[in-house]
Amino acid sequence: GYDAAVSNSLRLLPIDTRLQPQGLAEWRLRPDQWTEVPLNVGDAEQLAGALEKVSEVRRVTQDEARALGFWHDDQPQDNPVPDARGLVEVPAWRHALINIPHPLLRQGLVILDTPGLNAVGAEPELTINLIPQA
Repeated sequence: GYDAAVSNSLRLLPIDTRLQPQGLAEWRLRPDQWTEVPLNVGDAEQLAGALEKVSEVRRVTQDEARALGFWHDDQPQDNPVPDARGLVEVPAWRHALINIPHPLLRQGLVILDTPGLNAVGAEPELTINLIPQA
């Protein structure tokens, strides 16, 4: 989307916020909890490099993955594959907001992209609140 009051940026909410009871709407009101990456829309290389941050991952224990909602004892086929040390890969970020002054975004268009059907179970707020707002 685009908000003239916010700098051109990629804002990333750490995955650890899933350990807290607040929903995404509440986290949006806490900009100090987000990692902000400046976006230079006139520099394709910088823009591409900055947007790569969205794909960052962390390696955590199975207990940590369970607490974050990425490990389910009752659905082992859906669990990430542990490495040799027993650690599993989880996303580094829970949510990302991109703010750029594209003409359609300036007119109020909001684009919402979810990671797939599993997002509904992992982040029900995406369906319940964010999609109707968009």
